[in-house]
Amino acid sequence: TTRSMAAAFYWNRLAHAAGAGSSTGHFVAGSPAFLLGLRRQGTQVGWSPRVRMRGLPFSASEEEVRNFFEGFCLAEDAAETGLRRGAVEIIRRPSDGLPTGHAFVYFKDWEEACRAREEKQRAYLGSRWIEMYVDWSPE
Repeated sequence: TTRSMAAAFYWNRLAHAAGAGSSTGHFVAGSPAFLLGLRRQGTQVGWSPRVRMRGLPFSASEEEVRNFFEGFCLAEDAAETGLRRGAVEIIRRPSDGLPTGHAFVYFKDWEEACRAREEKQRAYLGSRWIEMYVDWSPE
């Protein structure tokens, strides 16, 4: 499927960025266990663990998004995310500042981001169901 192809692309990109791979030159892809393996090897991933949310109500606030992830370990402060804003970043159009219905949510670690995606995928925020992706891209 397109979704699994996209996931494989990001896993391969992550593996390439981390310098991991097999003797055949193919990179490992497929599960959060791969990230745990990188950590055991002492490989540092150079970007904060985050989930990209899609389908947010345009009126959703950062506080409502935080409440949506109650029970999950979000990044506590700007020092952990590298952002001035903290754990939730609602994406706005540059031209007029209006919300796009997308947000990034930063977590303590990759395992927590994966768990949040699995447990909250297609859950409702207000009257809208939310689609989520673990964002493996460094940008």
